[in-house]
Amino acid sequence: MENTGALDTASMQYALATHYISRDKLKTYRLLNRSLELSKGGKEVNKEVIKSLASVTQSLDRPRESYLWAMVGKEFEVPIASDSELRLLFGLTEEDYQLLNDQAERSPN
Repeated sequence: MENTGALDTASMQYALATHYISRDKLKTYRLLNRSLELSKGGKEVNKEVIKSLASVTQSLDRPRESYLWAMVGKEFEVPIASDSELRLLFGLTEEDYQLLNDQAERSPN
């Protein structure tokens, strides 16, 4: 049923992602991204998808991408850690933080 298209909605892709989160992080990542793609042009974004993307990219050892998702979440008013806590967590360069903050601010919301 997964490959039939019947589950090709934003909410169903998110539901599938929650099923796979402890089994297959890469598949979870793809499903979460697909959920965003199907979110009616960004008008009905599930904030849990953004939080989950920040979390799963962190577990996939993608700190820059994880930080970017955290900043996108902030743009969508998702509660996140303080700037100092984020800097401790991610340990990126100042240049990386500036670049990623600029990218997050350009996200459609």
